[in-house]
Amino acid sequence: MRRPTPQAGLGWHAAALRDGRLPRHEDEPQPGTYRMRLVAGGPWVPVLIWLDQPTDPETGELVAPETLHALVGSPERGERVDPARIWTRCRPIPREAWEALVALVASSPAMEATHVRLPAEALALGPRREPRHG
Repeated sequence: MRRPTPQAGLGWHAAALRDGRLPRHEDEPQPGTYRMRLVAGGPWVPVLIWLDQPTDPETGELVAPETLHALVGSPERGERVDPARIWTRCRPIPREAWEALVALVASSPAMEATHVRLPAEALALGPRREPRHG
């Protein structure tokens, strides 16, 4: 019997919000709400990474493998991408901050450039470190 991963087992995001120095493994994207920059010095855009767990409604058993998905940008106009391609560039943020960023991207004319559809290669630049200030 295959059971979905328990929500308690998906706690990296909550732990990362408490401790910004929590280790991150490049090949292990984690579900949660994030922000990232599409270009150096550009505006923050929202990122959502989630675990799809298709289950039988009667038994609760998995009916297909669990898969990770990512959405860069707003839910209405965002780009679905492979989470592994963007994972190391994502910064964890609380759900409320993610929702506020989604609203900003959707409503601000200054954020219109974040709605541009990007080719897959643009999101495959690999890890990029945010500049440290102070």
